[in-house]
Amino acid sequence: RNSGMQVSNIDLDPQLAVLLDSTDQFFIQQRVRWAEAITQGCIEQSNVYDVFDKATNRKVLVIQEQSGDMNRCCCAPQHSFFAKFYLANESTGEAIGDPLMTLEREGCDCFDPCPKPCLCCFACTPSCSDGATLYSGDLGGDKPGEFSGERDRTN
Repeated sequence: RNSGMQVSNIDLDPQLAVLLDSTDQFFIQQRVRWAEAITQGCIEQSNVYDVFDKATNRKVLVIQEQSGDMNRCCCAPQHSFFAKFYLANESTGEAIGDPLMTLEREGCDCFDPCPKPCLCCFACTPSCSDGATLYSGDLGGDKPGEFSGERDRTN
């Protein structure tokens, strides 16, 4: 199942390495957040995603967004957030254990110094460009960009 992509010097969780090696394709489904759905997005809630092995339709991961309420409400979809990847419990399908990976996105912040003040305009400087960084394991910060450039990156 080698896709030809070489990854080196990455400290992946052994369970995640087995999962990635044994799965060819994934299917990701966003959970319905009823307060957000009923209010047509007026009450923004942090997103939760279920990740399935496409061949077996078995839930293998749960991704949980962590972001500030005001940033999610006032700055979406350009807001800063963490997305934490957890193994899914085989019987309940809920997240278990510590995060296997963390995706960090530095976006707009409404009430803090904004790390990306020009996001959504043309990308003439790094403060205008969008992107995210994937890390192995959990990150120790409370907000994206807190330790910018000081973490070991997965890719």
